Amino acid sequence: MVRFSNDHVNETNCLHLCTLRGESRIQVTFQVDADGILKVTAKPKATKYSTSLTISSYKGNLSSREIDRMIREARKMAERDRKEKSRIEERNRLEEKIYDLNKALEKVYMYGGAEIKRALRDASEWLDENEDACMQEYEDKRLELGYIWDRANDDDDDWYSD
Repeated sequence: MVRFSNDHVNETNCLHLCTLRGESRIQVTFQVDADGILKVTAKPKATKYSTSLTISSYKGNLSSREIDRMIREARKMAERDRKEKSRIEERNRLEEKIYDLNKALEKVYMYGGAEIKRALRDASEWLDENEDACMQEYEDKRLELGYIWDRANDDDDDWYSD
């Protein structure tokens, strides 16, 4: 049974009632004209019969002005979404840096390991306390960890010595 219903209408229009056996193949065609009138045609491939339904514009459709307003709002939201995505990606990069450095620290004992562990612990705590930090703050923390890591692995630099 194929049915069509529209939110603007309080009735259900039946296109075709039949008992189907097995797998049916129905060709459905949708046509929209310049006035926004939709014509739906359904034709079972096994028969030569077809049924169609025409849906014309009803009161309550959106005006061009409303559509334009919705498009503008969608563009604004897309920009906000892009910024939020960038912020979250930067947060994820910081989390990855903390994880990677912790894993590397477990595998390799190096001079300055205690300082790196302290920096990682501090960064993890900062991350937990700053859920809504801006993208730049996440990036700064990630770069700071990279700097500490690089300094600890630099054999020529004795910044850990007392």
